[in-house]
Amino acid sequence: MRIRLAIISLGVIVETGGVLRLTTTSVTGNANEPVVLRTGAIAELFAGNALAGPGKNVVACDTTAILTGDGADVPTDCKKLK
Repeated sequence: MRIRLAIISLGVIVETGGVLRLTTTSVTGNANEPVVLRTGAIAELFAGNALAGPGKNVVACDTTAILTGDGADVPTDCKKLK
């Protein structure tokens, strides 16, 4: 019997009231969305970030997370705060 192992890169996960601020940061080469926000997380994205992943969103959120900042104009399903 052969056992096959895969290394899955998860990117950045912020949850349970966590706060993330990204500026001139690169998050690429992930198996899922580069940034995931859950359970009341807040992310502030500044201009100049390089976020790329295989999904339709580069930032994925649950219904409690918030995305803000001048770099927040990215494919996402998050609630945005101006």
